[in-house]
Amino acid sequence: MGWQGVSFGDLQVRAYVTSLSEDEVLERVKSQGFGAAQSIAERQTGFGASHKALLSTSTEQQWQHAKISYPLWYGDYGGTAPIDFYLRDAGHYRLVIVLMGWGAESEAASILSSIAIPLE
Repeated sequence: MGWQGVSFGDLQVRAYVTSLSEDEVLERVKSQGFGAAQSIAERQTGFGASHKALLSTSTEQQWQHAKISYPLWYGDYGGTAPIDFYLRDAGHYRLVIVLMGWGAESEAASILSSIAIPLE
């Protein structure tokens, strides 16, 4: 795992604390993250005519949620690559939880509800 955690075959979780605003984080997800996903999707084979990345946003519990999904085919994996970004204010900072891979949908609520952000 760690720096080698690149598989979509299981759930990878990362947490970041940033001084960027929610809008700035979401803009980076949309421009950099979605741009990279679309670039990868356009180079994929084996998926017929659908070579597009998708981006959706919502609010879940007390979290802003952005989801990127795109077709991915390599070695032992072929399917949709899901990456979920959850953002929440934590005082002067923002907490960003990134879930990548299979299991994110079933585990997200449990992971997010287990996070305690202390009041200042």
